[in-house]
Amino acid sequence: MRDLHSLLTELHHSLQGVTSVPPETHDLLERLADDIRPIVEQGPGGPIAGGKASGLRERLDAAMAAVETSHPQLAKTIEHVADTLAFYNL
Repeated sequence: MRDLHSLLTELHHSLQGVTSVPPETHDLLERLADDIRPIVEQGPGGPIAGGKASGLRERLDAAMAAVETSHPQLAKTIEHVADTLAFYNL
């Protein structure tokens, strides 16, 4: 779970720096950052380990689709996190 926590921390920081996106995409990314924040703050033994991140993969998929053209590196990071969640069956 440490690797997943590291990926989520990286994603959370990346989401904070996103600019030049339409307002609806900005809102989507803000909500995703808000979803990830407690996971990052509580560490590897937090909500993810406890299975309390329900629906996160769906929100990651939506965010990835929203930024894949305008922010391809962010989309790759999001995809990597989603793949890791799938690997852990979360």
